Amino acid sequence: MSKKMAGNGKRKARSPPAMDATAELDDRLLAVILLRLPSAAALARAATVCRRWRRVASSPTFLRLDRMSIPRNFVVANPVSGRSVLVRDARFYQLDAESAYLGAALRIDDDNDGGVLCFEIIVVTYFMPGPRLCVFSSRSGAWTVHPYSDAGTAIMPMLGAFSDDMHTNGSVYWLIDDDDDDDDNPYLLALDARTKQFSNIKLPRAMRTRYRGNMCVMRSDDGELRVVAFAAAALDFWHLDKSRSSRGRWVQESRLDLVRAHGAPLFFADADGYPTRIMDAGEGFVFLKHYGSGWVFALSLETMMFIDLPHRRFYSGPALPYRMALHPPLPALAD
Repeated sequence: MSKKMAGNGKRKARSPPAMDATAELDDRLLAVILLRLPSAAALARAATVCRRWRRVASSPTFLRLDRMSIPRNFVVANPVSGRSVLVRDARFYQLDAESAYLGAALRIDDDNDGGVLCFEIIVVTYFMPGPRLCVFSSRSGAWTVHPYSDAGTAIMPMLGAFSDDMHTNGSVYWLIDDDDDDDDNPYLLALDARTKQFSNIKLPRAMRTRYRGNMCVMRSDDGELRVVAFAAAALDFWHLDKSRSSRGRWVQESRLDLVRAHGAPLFFADADGYPTRIMDAGEGFVFLKHYGSGWVFALSLETMMFIDLPHRRFYSGPALPYRMALHPPLPALAD
């Protein structure tokens, strides 16, 4: 007799399959649940459960919601020496339910105390009243929450108008380009990490139609403010001329045709219909990414050669594991 047959000759009924409790949730609610997972490893495991969970975890909606999650832990590290300091379980971020995370900056005190590294972690959150700073000092070991800043503008844009944070010359910058407001200029929101003050730097209105927000502040330590922008298979380089004759005008320095770069055929073939975005720029390189690709292309401005490096698909954030040189390097941390 078959093992599937009971003693009375009837086939034993199978138990019904387990119900998916998330099946009735829309994608946004599912994304909110996935955001509550305790670690990136847990999220990676959850993404393998089914096609829908994997699709939601890699969707633009999820990435926008993930940006609103303000980190609890921060690490200050010197990748050269391997020493690090962990600032654990920061509860400062309980400001209000709608605040979003814009970025963070590290400021090293010039006057270190007895050779011990002294630093500040500056976290920038955002709500419609304006940006707000939360600052951790290694001297006091405590967080302080600053009041909202008007950031030099009467009406603050929606969160979607902000770019990722960009760092150079001791300041943090965000590109503000609101597609719903065609009558206004795009501009840079700037935070001076030393004074904790915000300011606005206007960009030419033509940049909106020409680049559609595909711009990046270039990292440097020479005090100059430069922007690189992508359009029509070329990179345009701009700098803010602060001389008296120009009165703070933006001047285009040069234009670089990517078709002429070594490795250009592989770079353009990798696009496969996906848009090209500038991810990072500085130290003689511009990092370019096709959103759906598993590669990031580092273009050397000295040799005009593309270097293709493996990278996460459907990701265009500023964090790159290939940026090893620090200018200036962090001081050695105390034992």
